[in-house]
Amino acid sequence: MDRMPPAHMKHWFSVYQVCSVDGLVFDSAPLALIPKISASDLSASAYWKEGQTKLVATFSGGLKDHGVLKSGIRMMFGIVDIQASGPIMWQMSKSTGLGTPDIIERTHPGCVDELKPTHNMANGCKFDAMSSAATFGGRRFVYHRANLGAGGGGRFVQVVSAPVGENGELGAWSHFQLIRIIGYESAARGDIYMFSVTPNPVDPETLLGVFPVNVPLPVHASRCVCIAVSMSADGVTWSPGTRLLDTLDAGGGRTIDQAVNGILTTSSAVHFYVHHDVSSVWKQSTPKPRAWPHGLIRYTMPKSRLRNLTAQAKRDLAEPLAARRPICSQPLAS
Repeated sequence: MDRMPPAHMKHWFSVYQVCSVDGLVFDSAPLALIPKISASDLSASAYWKEGQTKLVATFSGGLKDHGVLKSGIRMMFGIVDIQASGPIMWQMSKSTGLGTPDIIERTHPGCVDELKPTHNMANGCKFDAMSSAATFGGRRFVYHRANLGAGGGGRFVQVVSAPVGENGELGAWSHFQLIRIIGYESAARGDIYMFSVTPNPVDPETLLGVFPVNVPLPVHASRCVCIAVSMSADGVTWSPGTRLLDTLDAGGGRTIDQAVNGILTTSSAVHFYVHHDVSSVWKQSTPKPRAWPHGLIRYTMPKSRLRNLTAQAKRDLAEPLAARRPICSQPLAS
């Protein structure tokens, strides 16, 4: 029987690899890349190249430095051959600015977390959601939740970054700062539950973010509840969100569906994955619709459509005052 995870962690997590030819049927045997790790969250992004899977995993956990347990975001890197049949060796990232296996501590400068701590919460940032990491413009960016409401809600996004040397070694981490999404004026009242970021597959000059959003609209006491996409040229300021998919308000600021970290690309299309009907998030007093989809579903966008969205996003980033519009003010991106 497995022992319980340490008291300062929440759960055991594992990461598995399964392979698919078409991105729809995953028929390979699962390969445990991280068999088990104690953490309060874990996310991994991967890409396949020349017969190898290259991965970056970020998680909130503990690290002993000179006998002192430090808690925060840790990052690991790994490479696995496509024919591998067992767990891979992971390498902890090292930062020349820290001199030790890297950890972004809960008290890192600039980190924003207004959520009132309870008896089992550590001081400083809670890092209580999935993080996302992307390398762009010679820097590694890590995106994590910023809790803007003391009593819950007001979930938003903050970012920290470090320069990447020629050998892949990270420099010192910057201060955290809140991202800015043009037209998103209700960060303290709305909720962006997670923020999945990757280099834009059709434009090397921008990052692509996919995220679930649940935010009140200024009219008719309604809400904008959707999976949205946004682009950035610097990792901090983001174009107005564009709806990809409508979803449901699950209560408590959450959406019933959540974006999956990472996308797949082919020669002509980009594939987004959405986890529909996430377990245990529905908190409404009324039952959820019986016909609502369940499980992991792939959505496909032609690259030509993403190029058009990217071109509009770059125009919006160049003229942010003229581009201020709510996420749900535009038709769904098809």
